Amino acid sequence: MHGFPQTEECFDQVRERLHEAGLRTIAPRQRATAGARPVGVDQYTMKQLAEDAARILDALDVPYAHVVGHGLGATVAWHFAAAYPLRAMSLTAVSFGHPSAFGEAMATDQDQRQRSRYLELFLQSGVAEKQLLANDARTLLATAPGGGIEALANEAVLTAGLNWYRANLVPGGEGLDCPVIEVPTTLVWGTRDAIAGAAQARATGHYLRADYRLSEVPDGDHWLRFALPRPGLGDRAADAPELTALPRGRSGAVRVTCRCRRCSCRRTRSSRRCSSGWSSRGRKNHAESCM
Repeated sequence: MHGFPQTEECFDQVRERLHEAGLRTIAPRQRATAGARPVGVDQYTMKQLAEDAARILDALDVPYAHVVGHGLGATVAWHFAAAYPLRAMSLTAVSFGHPSAFGEAMATDQDQRQRSRYLELFLQSGVAEKQLLANDARTLLATAPGGGIEALANEAVLTAGLNWYRANLVPGGEGLDCPVIEVPTTLVWGTRDAIAGAAQARATGHYLRADYRLSEVPDGDHWLRFALPRPGLGDRAADAPELTALPRGRSGAVRVTCRCRRCSCRRTRSSRRCSSGWSSRGRKNHAESCM
């Protein structure tokens, strides 16, 4: 799931690598940049964005998937994994850690507050649009290295995209209030990320009740999927769990090898629950049976 200010095109290189590995990918153009562009800030809450992802999977008859998101799209992915844990086989978040960890960092960490100063502009309706679209959208187009950013060089589309921030990253907004995650998770974070700092990345593990890995990319910036050479993000996205995928174009069971956090034994499952009783929401029982 893409973030702002990009579209699903930002994942083209990563998707190509995953396709070469025999994986099927689904990269939607999300609410705001897609044809679905409802009017009003209240139409862009994280709950609604996560529901959009669930409905896309329903429409494609896909019961569950490995979920990947970047930036604000990672925030949507975190909320999706929290709301639909049985539909997220794993979560790979790029740049943005757990929303509650991010909110905590914004409240207590001076470094993160400094990195988040761009929100002061984004939250000003009309003012942000005027500045970002001035001089043929030169400021907007310089914000990110491609990835479909040109689609936002239109006031109506840009306003809808900025509504992601205005609905979720304001006092009382639900964007930074997310439950604990209970699916295997990897956070890929670049040490030179100018937007998401170290505090939010390193506090993310406090909000996981599942296998978790923080993969720090030395000298990586916020736009990791563009900067990483091959092999790169495509490999990191598959770190946890390991998987053998169905041929592209088919839906159904995907065999996944998972590692118990306590005993390190490995089990392969082809559905949401394996024969031992271990599941994405039953790690404690599995660990106890292995002791």
